Amino acid sequence: MRTLVIADIHLSIVRAQQVISNVPHDKLVLTGDYFDAYGSTADGTKNTAVWLKENILHNPKVVTLMGNHDTSYIFNENRNFRCSGYRDEYNQIINGVLNDEDKSKFGVYHIDQGYLFSHAGLTNELWREYSAKFTEQGPNETRLEFFDRVMKVISKEALDSAKEHGNPVLFAAGWDRGGIYRHGGMNWVDWGSLSPIKGINQIVGHSIHRIPQVLVQKVGGGYVKQDVTEYYDIRSKAASFDDNYVLSISYDIDTHLNHYAVIEDGNVDIFHIDTGINLKDANQYNIPESEMNGLT
Repeated sequence: MRTLVIADIHLSIVRAQQVISNVPHDKLVLTGDYFDAYGSTADGTKNTAVWLKENILHNPKVVTLMGNHDTSYIFNENRNFRCSGYRDEYNQIINGVLNDEDKSKFGVYHIDQGYLFSHAGLTNELWREYSAKFTEQGPNETRLEFFDRVMKVISKEALDSAKEHGNPVLFAAGWDRGGIYRHGGMNWVDWGSLSPIKGINQIVGHSIHRIPQVLVQKVGGGYVKQDVTEYYDIRSKAASFDDNYVLSISYDIDTHLNHYAVIEDGNVDIFHIDTGINLKDANQYNIPESEMNGLT
């Protein structure tokens, strides 16, 4: 099974579609934020809505997750979800293309190949709060299965609240993004504030970096966040790297659509879109450091 993952398209549907068309995959996961961009136009907004309707939302091979820039238009009468880039004009355009059935296809999270996919990720703090309301993990239930059991209920409650003009924490901004809650939810938490959940590997977008980021949680409670190329370099040079000491590993692949991920049999590879370089092999290339490229 090959799963292709693309984050934060922000109207760049031509670039996204090139990846989708050229990279072999069995399933496609889009982590949200299809709308709003610097220099947004009415035509770009409409084209994106039409692309979603005609190519993405009803495609059984595609998992379409919602981001904070999408909830503004999915729950278009709920003013709690307005964020930068929102325009009433765009709201009318998008909802002139997407009907309720189309909008129902946007998901909150997805679990596949041992990973939790969402727009921004779930913090350990919110997970502890949510999971405390449920019976503990059963003896025949994996950590991900328990997570899924809890979050199916929490997500439905949040969706119902959003439709009724509420501001559920799961979809809300936290202090790190100017919101009213201590911890941001799955659509809003900043990568810098994302705390790892034991046994839950995550793949997210939302927080922009020049190089995809990795969050490695280790036995003993410590964790490190770093460029994924640094992580790969450390692994390649280590005499031995014992994965048994890793409790979870998560990735942020939002780099202004300069990278995409492919997961095959649970293994994550991240590629540079323009060069096709697998970042695991990036240290083999002599690329001058420059703020203008996405590899250094």
